[in-house]
Amino acid sequence: MNRYGVKRHAVGPVNLAYVEGPPNGTPLVILPGMAVPWQSYIKAAQLLCKSFHLFIVTQRGHDITGWASDRSYHVSDYGSDVTSLIREVIRKPVVISGHSLGGLVALWVASTQRDIVIGFNAEDGAFLVNERERWESGWVKPMFVGLEQRVRAYHEQGASLDVITKMFSESRVILPSVNMSYDRRIIALGKSLQHRGQMPPLSDTEREILYSGYRKYLSGTPPTNAEFWPKSFLAPAAQAGLNLDPEVVRSSVSAELSENFDNRKAFALVRVPMLYWESDREMVGVLSRAEHTDLVDIVRRNGQRVKHVYAEGNGHRIHFDAAELFAKEIIDFFY
Repeated sequence: MNRYGVKRHAVGPVNLAYVEGPPNGTPLVILPGMAVPWQSYIKAAQLLCKSFHLFIVTQRGHDITGWASDRSYHVSDYGSDVTSLIREVIRKPVVISGHSLGGLVALWVASTQRDIVIGFNAEDGAFLVNERERWESGWVKPMFVGLEQRVRAYHEQGASLDVITKMFSESRVILPSVNMSYDRRIIALGKSLQHRGQMPPLSDTEREILYSGYRKYLSGTPPTNAEFWPKSFLAPAAQAGLNLDPEVVRSSVSAELSENFDNRKAFALVRVPMLYWESDREMVGVLSRAEHTDLVDIVRRNGQRVKHVYAEGNGHRIHFDAAELFAKEIIDFFY
């Protein structure tokens, strides 16, 4: 993938950056989630690009694409960018794959631009999350509030990485309240921080601090992040997402991201085969199994070929945590 380099497509208020693989078949457009670097797909891409003409897109407000000049970050804005890339650059119907935020955008494209989509790969999409009642009462919104505060401090106040790490360390832990062992939880969280599922070496003193913090967490008294995370995890966790436009995060915090985009109605408009991924609920815990199944059944009732994959033991970034499984299922289903 790297030898094909980063390419650009000018569309409205943004110069969309994407990485293109060799033309080895049907175009497969991959949309990463919020603050998820395109490089997290490299291992899966090495397998996928043998069967597909791969396009990994960095969306507006993120990383190498940069901030949109109009600072507008609704699902329809992201979707319009991707639609332009497909119609003007790729010029063929595509299989569209989206993770988290990218899943929402892929759903928008699959449901509103049906002439250019021949398959939909939904990787643990952020479906239903922005429904007002769920959003205001759930554990996810406070996590995004904290992220917005750190991103704004970094960009607007010229804060150093040390300051951001201190800010994160002193904040309270925000995670789904699931009773699982500390080691299992940290291994799962660590996968997305490049620790690849391994617990870092801990001194006896640090281990006791962390286990004590975890007991507080399970009892309903949130510890600080410094009491919960191993020291080697603090800086990577604090610095995740700092390349975002703060308005990207604000649009989620305010629930404007999915404004006027009814996920269930959109699924009812999908008319292509769908591969639907659900991460291990113990590690993420946003939607229930019944809610995931309901979304899958909406598409199935339209007569479409559908496969629901439960990625047991893998967290939110399934493409990164289980790259071989991710690539194999896509190739088997769509190729």
